[in-house]
Formats: sequence, C-alpha cells, structure tokens
Amino acid sequence: NYTGRVSTTSADGTKKSHYVIAKVPFTGRFTQDEALAVATAFFYSNPQYFFNDTVATGTGTDGTKYILFITYNNYQNGSVRTAAKQKLDDITNSWMKAINACPDALAKETKIAELICANSKYHLANDGSIVAEKANQTIVGCLLDKQCVCAGFSKTFTYFCHKAGIDCTGVVSDDHAWNMVKINGKWYETCLTAMNQSYTAYYNYDYVY
Repeated sequence: NYTGRVSTTSADGTKKSHYVIAKVPFTGRFTQDEALAVATAFFYSNPQYFFNDTVATGTGTDGTKYILFITYNNYQNGSVRTAAKQKLDDITNSWMKAINACPDALAKETKIAELICANSKYHLANDGSIVAEKANQTIVGCLLDKQCVCAGFSKTFTYFCHKAGIDCTGVVSDDHAWNMVKINGKWYETCLTAMNQSYTAYYNYDYVY
C-alpha cells in the first residue's frame, strides 16, 4: 500500500502530478496489459471506491512494476472521502429497505432501476452537450449530485445489485458503459442510460434482453 503524489509525462512532454491511494506490484505475475485489464475490471466491479479516478502503471527505482490507483483531486483528503461515504451510506440504507422488500431478484433489479432513474438525470450542459466532469462518472454523481453519464449509471446499478445479492458487472466500450445482470440463472444486458433517457416507462424491463 502507498499514498502520495507521483508525476507522469505524456507522449507530448506534458507533466502532471497525481495522487495515488494505492500501488500494487505485478512484476512476474502479469504482462502490463494483463495487469491493467485486471485493475480496470476491479475498478468497474467495485464502484464503492468512488474516489478512484483511473488506473495506470509505474516502475519503482528497483525496477518493480506497479499498478497505480489514482484518486480524484477533490478526494485526496481522507476526511472528505469519509464525509462523502457517510452521505452515500445514508442513501444506500434507505434504498435497500425498498429493494429488500421486493419478493425476488427480478423485482429487486427492477426496483433498483426505478430508483436510479427517478433520482438522477443524464448530465448535459445547457447547449445539450455531454458534460466532461469526473464526478459524473461515479456513484457520487448519480446519488449525491443527482446527475451523471453512462459510467455513473452503470456503476450505481452494479453497486446496488451487489448490495441486493444479484450478480452484475459493468461493460465498457470506447464511448459507452452498461451492464450485464444475472436473473434466475440467465445473464441479460441492461442499459440504465437508455432507461433514463426514455422518459416513458424508463424502467421498463423490455430494455433488458
């Protein structure tokens, strides 16, 4: 484990400073691409770590290679992370009462989609363009700021499905994020962004196929 700042240099020579909350050695275990793939899968499967911005690789002075878990700048302070987590826990506990009152996995999954879509909106600027803001990629954007983009919807859906004991994972392409969810032994694709943008029957299970 490690916390502190590291510096990176991009291909064009631009230098940046990042706050790393953890670094994990992978020398001799995985190739760099494999290590990044595992770290990214962990990143999307564990949205409760809302303060994690991205993952990268680095090399120590002794040649050891590491996966670096880089934190959003506004969550570098532990007390700020703790305060945000408490707010998230309050919402989570309230929603889980309604979710757990449902009789089966399908009803719980549908209730999760209902709650997310009813309490958050897709984050657009006044001109209709997508807002490129880091918080809207997380459960904080969806649950606290009440506006997010596809990654925020996908991570929040994963978060509550896991809380409800439902197998769920995020799926990511170059420009979109959605979910795979397991209901009654069968995997389905579902997109909370599409449900949220429908405006009519936004939690209609027809979107799961």
